[in-house]
Amino acid sequence: MSEIYDKLMADMKTAMKEHDMVAVNAIRGVIAKAKDLTVGRAELAETEKKELELLKKYLPAQLGEDEVAAVVKAVIAETGATSKKDMGRVMKETMARLKGQADGKLVSRLVGAALP
Repeated sequence: MSEIYDKLMADMKTAMKEHDMVAVNAIRGVIAKAKDLTVGRAELAETEKKELELLKKYLPAQLGEDEVAAVVKAVIAETGATSKKDMGRVMKETMARLKGQADGKLVSRLVGAALP
C-alpha cells in the first residue's frame, strides 16, 4: 500500500504544480477510497473497480510512448530547443498539445531524454 500511496502523493504534487485540479481532485478521491479499503472496507473494492471501468470510457484515450515521442520531437523542432534549459518551454507546449492524452511523467521523461 505504501508504494501506491507514495506514487499517488507524488502524482498529486505534480498535478498541483501543473494546476491540474481535475487530477488533484481525482487523486484525492482515490487516496480517500484507499484509506477506506485499508480499514476493513474491502467490500467496497469490487464496486470501486466496476465504477472505474465505467468511468474509463469517458476519459480521452491515452497515447502510446511512440506517439508522445513524435509530438515531443515536433515541439522541440518547432521551438528550436537545444538544451535542458529549454525543457520548461518544451514541456508547456507539449502538455498543451497532449492535454489529457498523456501522463506528465512520461512527457517529462521523453523531453529530458530528447534534450542534450
